[in-house]
Amino acid sequence: MKYFLYLSTAMIMFSCGDSEETQQSENTQEQEQVQIEEPPTMENIVKVADVNADAFNDLLSKEEGVLIDVRTPEEFEAGHIDGAINIDFRSATFSEDIDTLDKSVTVFVYCQAGGRSGQARDMMADKGFSTIYNLEGGYGSWNH
Repeated sequence: MKYFLYLSTAMIMFSCGDSEETQQSENTQEQEQVQIEEPPTMENIVKVADVNADAFNDLLSKEEGVLIDVRTPEEFEAGHIDGAINIDFRSATFSEDIDTLDKSVTVFVYCQAGGRSGQARDMMADKGFSTIYNLEGGYGSWNH
């Protein structure tokens, strides 16, 4: 009889332990499921591309946006793509100047050879601009 009581007590203890472990395991699985992140939406995807002159021209003709020449005012006056606005990358206020732009509008950016506009592209992407096209080779590659 004594043996039977020990056996019964042991069975109850082990079965309770299994139940607690099962419950803990289920809780852990539920927590893991809650921590899964949602996939990105179109609103939070940044599209950044360096494109050649032909693709840049094609995109300019198909998409609405703002065309930015980041060269100096002197370079801009010597010649620029029609419709461009001049925001000098070397200006002390460049960062503040681009902050005034609508970040949801497509940005087309270029400089003389592609270096400054590449840096400007990166800054704009960091600031949350949604779509940025950089002209590879800059204004020097523009033949339209």
